[in-house]
Amino acid sequence: MCRTLLGMQEGAHGKPLVKLPKAIGREAQELGARLVRDGHIKHKEVLSLDMMNNSLHALYNLGAVNKEKRWVLS
Repeated sequence: MCRTLLGMQEGAHGKPLVKLPKAIGREAQELGARLVRDGHIKHKEVLSLDMMNNSLHALYNLGAVNKEKRWVLS
């Protein structure tokens, strides 16, 4: 999860692009799958989407990440 968060691209004003928590969890899961496939990680438990979402929630509770409401104008 941390590698996914640190690798997020910047959008306007130097802030990360807007992504929903579920999308971040899926990206972290995809990264985990690549790391398992390449042999960098041996434990397939890291592929659990529940674990990804729980880790993001824990990082939020610890104050390591923030949620923002951003308005999208169409």
